[in-house]
Amino acid sequence: MEEKNRTSELEQQKKKLTFECPKCGGNAIFEHLVNYENIYVFEDGEIEPGDEWYESDEVEYSCADCFWTIVDEGDFIIRDEPSLIRWLRNQPKAPMPASSEMGDGDGQVKWECDPQDDIPDLESGQLRFVCPKCGGEQLDDVNHTATYVFFFEDGSVEYGKAYGGDYEHFRCNACRWILEDEEHGQFDEPEILVSWLQANCDQSR
Repeated sequence: MEEKNRTSELEQQKKKLTFECPKCGGNAIFEHLVNYENIYVFEDGEIEPGDEWYESDEVEYSCADCFWTIVDEGDFIIRDEPSLIRWLRNQPKAPMPASSEMGDGDGQVKWECDPQDDIPDLESGQLRFVCPKCGGEQLDDVNHTATYVFFFEDGSVEYGKAYGGDYEHFRCNACRWILEDEEHGQFDEPEILVSWLQANCDQSR
């Protein structure tokens, strides 16, 4: 009987924590390593990089199906395993924000947006970006490396296969809001970006 109880206890400790995406209902989690660079976009679809490529040690977690970034009830990005395990154990039943809202740092401090930062004057043919969330004017091209990750009741973590290649999206540099539209969701194609900027940002000179 004692051996049976010990086996039952071990099975309970190794029980996988479940995840249900509040945006799409997906059940798998990605762990991301995030790199990004500032970009400038032109009417012909040309994209020019900014001054610097940022290789960061930022970690983010998302739904593996729709890439919704996991944030806590305070709308802070969760960036470490213990915090995510606590979140999974007490996953909110009420819908979380469906938008791609981002935070910064270790998940304790939100980005303070300052749309008055120095932004270079527009060149001929360059498209203006104005973030609909915070008014920021600097656009980032973000590159993620994603790996499936699984969490368990005993606090252990197991990694699955890597996502089939890196993936990209575009976001506001100030508040980390990710560009998306109704037809494509998040996107990484320059031609869609051009159309999005023309439709959503005032391009009058």
